[in-house]
Amino acid sequence: MAQDESAQQQSTVVASYSARHDAEIARDYLDEAGISAFMRVDDAGGMHPELQRVHGVHLVVLGDEAAREAHKALQEAGMLPRSKENVNAEGINAEDINAEAGDPVVEATPWSAVWALLATFALIGALTALMLFLFS
Repeated sequence: MAQDESAQQQSTVVASYSARHDAEIARDYLDEAGISAFMRVDDAGGMHPELQRVHGVHLVVLGDEAAREAHKALQEAGMLPRSKENVNAEGINAEDINAEAGDPVVEATPWSAVWALLATFALIGALTALMLFLFS
C-alpha cells in the first residue's frame, strides 16, 4: 500500500511561548492570515498551567512552506517570542525554525526544583506563623 506523500506533511514548531494566551493570540493571527496552525502544550490538560513556562506552548504548522510563511508573518507582526539569538527571516529553513523555537522557553536546571521547594517551605512557614498570630 503506497502512501500519498502530499497527504503526509511534517509538523514544524514555528514559535514557543511561555503562556497559552500568547500562543492563542499568535495562532489566531495566523488563522486570519490564512495559515492553519495549532498549539502543542504539555500542561496536563490545563490542570497545571505552571508547566507552560517550563515546557513552553508550541505553535505548530504543517509543511515547510507554511512554516516559512508563518515565521515571516509572526516576525513582521512582532509576535515572535524573544529567542536566545536573532534569526534572519531570509533563507530560513524548517530545521532552523525547529532548532530555535523548540527549545524550552524557561530552561529548568536541577536547582530550579530546590528553589521551588524552599519557596514552598517559606510560604508554609509564613502562613503558619500568621495563623498562630491571628488565632492565639
